[in-house]
Amino acid sequence: DVETSATSAAPFGFVRFDVSGGTGAYEMNFTAAPSGGDLLSNPFSYLAGPTGGVIDTIQFSDSGCRDTVDVDIQVYPTLRMTPQRVTLPLGGCVSLQIEGGSGAFDFSVVSNRPIGQIDEQGIYTNGGEQGRDILRVVDRQTGESLESIVTVGREAHFSLGGDNLYLP
Repeated sequence: DVETSATSAAPFGFVRFDVSGGTGAYEMNFTAAPSGGDLLSNPFSYLAGPTGGVIDTIQFSDSGCRDTVDVDIQVYPTLRMTPQRVTLPLGGCVSLQIEGGSGAFDFSVVSNRPIGQIDEQGIYTNGGEQGRDILRVVDRQTGESLESIVTVGREAHFSLGGDNLYLP
């Protein structure tokens, strides 16, 4: 019997396995590893590789038995969020754009003294005060999280982030 701590992971995410039954002479091997992940045998665990949007398949066997168990781990694409930093005017709002991940996200304002609020679609609205808020998105499947900094002042500015930006 194979029990897993998760059936999905972010790139470089960690999954642990509990194996029981049979003779106890367990082995695990990849039957497919397009993420480029790695296996650890003590304890039985898996580290997803850098490539997301794929499924890695791990086969568990017991050298004293004939049965095998295959476990699929969905490796989601890397989570990305824009803007990473934004300056809004008083009363302004911004919609966080999320790419990658599982598609199931929770949004929150994690500042000590929030000056705005964020809804379940990732739309942040300032309540009319100047200051700074930290916004967090958490992938419900993988636990991966990102943060964005919102500064509320008199002028609006955006920082899109990323390694390469292309403008038409």
